Formats: sequence, C-alpha cells, structure tokens
Amino acid sequence: MKELRDFVKLPLRLFWEVTSECNFRCKHCYADAGKRRADELNHQEALELLDEFKRIGIFDLFIAGGEPLMRKDIFDILERLSDNTISVTMSTNGSFIDEDIAERLRRCNLGLVTVSLDGSTPRTHEQFRRAEGSFEKAVQALGLLHEHHVTTSVGYVLHRENYLEVPGVIALCIEHGVRLINIMRIAPVGRAAGADGLSLTCSMYQEFLQGFEQIYEEAKNAITILSDNPVVSTWLAIKKEREGEEVKSHYCDAGGFTGYMQANGNVLPCGYFPVVLGNVRHSSLKAIWASTAAQRVRDLACQLPSECTECEYLSYCRGGCRGVCFSLYERTDARDPICFKEFKERVGFEV
Repeated sequence: MKELRDFVKLPLRLFWEVTSECNFRCKHCYADAGKRRADELNHQEALELLDEFKRIGIFDLFIAGGEPLMRKDIFDILERLSDNTISVTMSTNGSFIDEDIAERLRRCNLGLVTVSLDGSTPRTHEQFRRAEGSFEKAVQALGLLHEHHVTTSVGYVLHRENYLEVPGVIALCIEHGVRLINIMRIAPVGRAAGADGLSLTCSMYQEFLQGFEQIYEEAKNAITILSDNPVVSTWLAIKKEREGEEVKSHYCDAGGFTGYMQANGNVLPCGYFPVVLGNVRHSSLKAIWASTAAQRVRDLACQLPSECTECEYLSYCRGGCRGVCFSLYERTDARDPICFKEFKERVGFEV
C-alpha cells in the first residue's frame, strides 16, 4: 500500500549543511565538522540553489554546518531568503553572535535560530564542545537574540555526562525567552560513530525521567519541549495524550518529505542516513528526489522491525530511527537500540 510520501517528488523540508567549517570539535558531531571542504558549493552555486528551492516549493529550510556563520557569504544566503517564501531556521554554536550579528539576523526574518547548549554549567558544556568559554558565549547569544526579537530554540544532545542537567537547561532557556528546546539523541554517525560510552543506560533513563517529569510539569506552558530520542519522545507523547492533546504518529520520512544536503552538494535522505542519492552539481534536486535511488530509500524507511509490529508503543516511535539502524547494521528493518519498551521492562518504569 502506497503512502502519501510515495507521491511527493520533492522534499518539503531540507537540511542544508552550508559549510563543514567549524571552530568547535564537539564529541557528538554527526557531520564530523572542522575544516572547510575544498569542494564546497561556491557563492554563485549557492544562490542559484536558493532560486531552485523557491521554484520547486521547499517549505522549510534548516541551515546547518559546521558553523554557518563561518561561511563568508552566509548573509547573502540569508538575505536571499528574507522574503519569507521559505521558512528558514539556522543552527549555530553562538560563538560569533554579538549585537551586530543579532541585529543582522533579525533583519533576515528567520523563523528560528537554534543555539546549541549541552549543559547547565560551563564545565559540562565545554568538556563536550571542546571549546573554552563556549558556555558563556552560547548563553550570551540567547540573550542578545532575544533582545533583538529573534525567535530562538535550544538544541540539547542528551548523553551520560549531562543527563541530570536538563532541568537546569530548561530553566535557563525560560529565563532567556527561548521558545523551544529539542532534547536530541546521540546518533552513531560522524564523530560520534562507535561512541557507545555516551549513550544512556536504562537506569540512567529512569533517573533522567524521574527528574524530568517535575520540570516538565512546571515548564510545559512556558516552553515547547521536543525530542528525537525514542525513549524521551515516547514518554512525552504518552504524557501529552493523557492530557488530552492530539499526538501525531511518528514515522521516518527520510527521502520522502525530508532531505539533507552536504556542503559539497551531495544529497542524502537525512543526516543520519549515509546514502548519497545524487549531487546538485549534476542533477536538479527535483530530479534527484524523483530518482530510483530516492524511491528505494523511501521503501527502506517504511520497513518495520518484526519485533516492533505488535508493540503497544509502535504508534509513538515506529521502531525508532531507520537512518541510525542503517548506520549501525546496514539494514533498516532492525530495532533502534534506544527502545522505550526495553527500557520500561528492564527497570519496571511506569509512565
């Protein structure tokens, strides 16, 4: 049976790694960012791509890196998008944001600026980000962006070294007017490939959720809390459903509604799914999305692990991330190693 995404021949949401250059060397970086790639799309190629995005109907564009503000023509790109025909989000580590940059970002009419924050203390954040002084700069960036009326969110990567600091980070977010926090997983790609020592154990998840529940009840009306971590997202979905909210079923839309483009123009299904579908230097994005390779990925993204088909939590997690499973096992019909049911059964946790 075909699904709606099978008939979508272009990504409605595109993540664009505009540069691989970055001044940090974060332990978790799925893009393995650092040095600028020699074959990155040049200024003219980037601007022509933006025109194509508008022409084919890209709805959401998420500008990432590396550190986007290290790309010399980043404001040419952002200003080209300032007419609001595409909703634009930009992620940043915050280290380059001062009064001038905050004001320039405001004038670009961005829908959202996401600042990375990986702890409620300088020690935790900076050990993970490997950049001294980065905590203060990130917090300062949130304050400056708020003062200049730029809507902000925080990206928080959950791992063993910071899982008890989420309440403090959420409190800090509320203090600085942050609209949304995304509690993200450690994905085993890029610099985090094989980093099993960063993932939470079941007992750690239990400890995390026990502390998280209190701050969630206190903060849910002040800030939107999202997660792509199957344990956390399933817990959040169950809580919201019990409170009367309509919860949409999660599924992998890699290669369907969502795509990812690397700095050199390679197009992937998503940042966690390391399969190159084509390159925009050689084919249009629309042609790449209509290709046999893209359809094959859409088919793979629909595959469910056999052990998940009868699970009571299937509608919440859909077996987890297909890209992560492909990165780990070179197959998509495997169960995500982060599993709410396994966690719940191992520790006897009740929502």
